Amino acid sequence: MSQDKELLSTIHALQKELQQEKENRAYMQKDMDELRSALLQSEQVKQNLIDQLEKKVDLILTLIQKGDA
Repeated sequence: MSQDKELLSTIHALQKELQQEKENRAYMQKDMDELRSALLQSEQVKQNLIDQLEKKVDLILTLIQKGDA
């Protein structure tokens, strides 16, 4: 009888630990998703800045060429 109680107690403890692990994984997955999203946004911002810079350089080159003509 004592062994049954001990076994049941161990099972409950393991179930609780498993549930905690599942919750931790869910939080980690959420954090990873947020980091991935932030990285994508950062890359988009970086690409937009590069595109703007290229347009400005093209405009400056065009103005310089017109000035030389």
